[in-house]
Amino acid sequence: MAYYGKTSVALPWLLMCGDVHEIINRVLGGMRVKSGYLLRLLTMALVLVLLLGSWGGTVCAEEDAQEELLISMMSTTFTGGYGSNGKFLAPIEAPVMGSIPIANRVELEAIANNLSGNYHLTQDIDLSGAEWVPIGNYYAGSFTGRFSGIFDGQGYVIRNLRITGAGHQYNGLFSCANSARIINVGLEGTQISIVDSRNNYVGSLCGYISSSNISNCYNTGNVSVSAKAEYNAIINVGGICGNISKYINSISDTALSYCYNTGDVSITNTILPAIPRAGGICGYSPRDTTYSYCYNTGNVTITSTVEAFAGGIGGIWGTYSNCKNTGDVSANATYDHGHVTAKAGGISSRVDDSSINNCYNIGDVSATAVASDFDAIAYAGGICTDGHIISNCYNDGDVKAIATFTSDSPHNVAIAGGICSYLYSRPFLSSINNCYNTGNVVATSTNNANAGGICGYLVYSSIVNNCYNVGEVSASAATSLASRGGICGNSFYSASSYTVSNSYCIDLYSSQYGTQLTSAQMKTQASYIGFDFEMVWKISSDINNGYPVLRGFQNLPSTGVSVSGAVKYYNLGNNTTIELMQGLEVKYVTTIAETVNSGQVTQPFSIPNVATGNYTFRVSKAGHLSYTKTAIVVDSTDVSCGEITLILGDINGDGQIDSKDLALLTADYGKAGMSITNSFSDLNVDGQVDSKDLALLTAEYGKADVIVP
Repeated sequence: MAYYGKTSVALPWLLMCGDVHEIINRVLGGMRVKSGYLLRLLTMALVLVLLLGSWGGTVCAEEDAQEELLISMMSTTFTGGYGSNGKFLAPIEAPVMGSIPIANRVELEAIANNLSGNYHLTQDIDLSGAEWVPIGNYYAGSFTGRFSGIFDGQGYVIRNLRITGAGHQYNGLFSCANSARIINVGLEGTQISIVDSRNNYVGSLCGYISSSNISNCYNTGNVSVSAKAEYNAIINVGGICGNISKYINSISDTALSYCYNTGDVSITNTILPAIPRAGGICGYSPRDTTYSYCYNTGNVTITSTVEAFAGGIGGIWGTYSNCKNTGDVSANATYDHGHVTAKAGGISSRVDDSSINNCYNIGDVSATAVASDFDAIAYAGGICTDGHIISNCYNDGDVKAIATFTSDSPHNVAIAGGICSYLYSRPFLSSINNCYNTGNVVATSTNNANAGGICGYLVYSSIVNNCYNVGEVSASAATSLASRGGICGNSFYSASSYTVSNSYCIDLYSSQYGTQLTSAQMKTQASYIGFDFEMVWKISSDINNGYPVLRGFQNLPSTGVSVSGAVKYYNLGNNTTIELMQGLEVKYVTTIAETVNSGQVTQPFSIPNVATGNYTFRVSKAGHLSYTKTAIVVDSTDVSCGEITLILGDINGDGQIDSKDLALLTADYGKAGMSITNSFSDLNVDGQVDSKDLALLTAEYGKADVIVP
């Protein structure tokens, strides 16, 4: 929803004037109006302005309250557009009865005095200044120190939350929560940077949570831990929450839905052995924690000793559906005195006996393990490392696993897979179904390297069905133990113990798994025996370079996607400019050229081949207020900006419609054709400046350049 800025003209003082004719003259900056007809017209215009001004100059274009969130089970779509700033993914309902309103920092801090209460925000809150003290206390005894009520942000934003140093082990807006509900709140400008040697649980929203619900929340700030850890210290860090736990007496398992993170998440530990997990949404969660309709665009990085587990959505474990990651994921572990493990996945580092459905990753994924006197293990997967049930997923990021060591232990290994590094078959049958990979897959090791376009390594009772790979696959080892395959790189048991069916690739690399096709055949529907092109797959020459795509996603060519829409405006005989910017730098620009006045028109635009990234979108045209959308995310799907209506009336081009524009129009009032001094005074482009133009300006009086988050 759009919000317009406030007028720079302080109109309320005019109400104190007794002579409305004098008011008109004051608004016009001292000009005397002699025409009785014009004076009456301007008087009526001013009355309208004053009525609009009673809103404080702010006009809200509300969306239909009955609009449904149009997301089907087979479509990972993030529509957004809800909340006070339009950045929330799901609709927001009224707070529960009896909820306590929160309007400022003092009231927010007071939640600590009643951790079981229900609360809701009534406006944005800025926490600039003193560092934030997380709400709740893990060590208060049993669950009494943990937040257990409802915190409903109501679509408002908490800005500039800052926590640094080593004052707390459980860090976030909330320290810890149990059987709580935290919903509808945004965190912007977050700065959490912990330097500590103890266990640490860190997330923008909550450090440690159990048996709770987190929904429709987001974070745009960075979250990091730099540790000189104690031996085997636990470090769990996420963009939304750090650690999720489940207790025997839990009311329900924790669920996260409609949440996203755009900030970077990182852990650095270079001293003693530690157990670090980092995820774009959450660092650590039990297997039955559910993630649905969540996404991450920030980079997730771990540099540590002994172990490193990094995932684009969850650092380790969990069950995932309809999630996506576009940030790079990197797990790096180096240690001189023992076993080293690094695991990285585009969605999760490992899920074991859980499932991932209808998810995708386009960020690069890498795992690097370095050991000097024992074994090193590096696993990397475009979706996950230890997979169990994976369906309707794809990966477009490069995947790399590197294991370096001096020992000749047969357990020293690097395994990389476009979808997963290996299938986890205990205790039940494991499978990959209806998945594809377009990213490059690399496994490099001093001893043992396995790389597969879909799965790096098959284990007992595994099934790969209806999959394809067009990414390049490579494996190299100092010894002869290097294997690669277009579908699967290697297997643990004989071929009779698992099944690879209806799976295709351009090059098998001498592997026995899958069917090899030419590039032309890979772009032909008839080649894909067993694929369901009615319900699951589709193929077209103009998407995904001609290769099949899953119907649950709107894929586009790897050369870039388009940003398109339409602009409605009054054609004043000048160009309309559409720009995509990063910071102050214009990355892409297109124009709608006009040479002849033609009244109000609607014209389409399209910017093709836009690279992945976050952009600011801006439309400008002389005589109109500009339109800016500050957050457009371009990943693998076309971006439609819809129809944008530019607001007419900024005659002097200063970004607001006020008394200066009214004065310019009044100066040209009654003129026609070439006698018009300022061509933009003829707002409706009918060749004369008259009451119609005045009515157009009056209707928009007090508005400023439109900025939509």
